[in-house]
Amino acid sequence: MTAGDKPFKSKEFSNALGISRVSFAPSDLLENMLGTKVGSATVFSALLDKDNAIQIVLDKDIICEEWYGCSDGTTTTGYMKIKTAQIIHEFLPFVHLSNKIN
Repeated sequence: MTAGDKPFKSKEFSNALGISRVSFAPSDLLENMLGTKVGSATVFSALLDKDNAIQIVLDKDIICEEWYGCSDGTTTTGYMKIKTAQIIHEFLPFVHLSNKIN
């Protein structure tokens, strides 16, 4: 997760994660794993990751913000706004634990 106006540099991202090269899932895999299309995935897409296969990485600039805004998970113009602390301390732990329950 990063700010919408922040440029994404894959080399810097790979270095920060300590991996040689970051790659992105093909659109059909994204749809199968998260039920979403390219351009509409959000942190809330993790609810559909039943195999706990995705990794969510938070930009330090996002963590410092009081609010986080993102699309509603569609390619329309709907948006959601939530306290960043709620994502970090409530939503992400819930998703991790809920994905372990079958």
